[in-house]
Amino acid sequence: LTPAGSVSDGNGGLNYTVTFVTDTSGAITERAITVTAATQTKVYGTPDPTLTYSVTSGSLVGTDQLSGALTRTAGETVAGGPYAIAKGTLTAGTNYAITYVGANLTITKATPTVTVTPATYTYNAAAQGPVAGDVNKGGSTGAVTLTYVGTGNTTYSASTTAPTNAGSYTVTAAVA
Repeated sequence: LTPAGSVSDGNGGLNYTVTFVTDTSGAITERAITVTAATQTKVYGTPDPTLTYSVTSGSLVGTDQLSGALTRTAGETVAGGPYAIAKGTLTAGTNYAITYVGANLTITKATPTVTVTPATYTYNAAAQGPVAGDVNKGGSTGAVTLTYVGTGNTTYSASTTAPTNAGSYTVTAAVA
């Protein structure tokens, strides 16, 4: 940097002796911005939502923009959460000093739809009815318990043992 200038003192600058010191150093400091992650939620078994953020303090100049992506702590269970959302590769370039404010991703319980495949059986004196393998657990990983109850004129108290006699039965599946 090379300084230059004059003094206007009403006397043509004669009242002052001005000496400029040549200083060839100078600094442009990084612009401070704060980026805040948005809290996110997803249902167990679904893909992660897009991890988003906003500039909550300071601003970008002109056409400058943030690039990169936020990341989150690994894990896919309800019990293991919440999962921290981190800065990841997010950057605005070397002209900016980013202060990052994190957030969390929470995984909520899924509500599976449990379906028992209906079937018709012919009496053969053996226990008959759907088995656990006939149940679509809707993504749940729990164990299946089937309960059989006689309906209409069929007398059969609630039991986890499949019926042997001819009749009409209701089968209820429970997933633990």
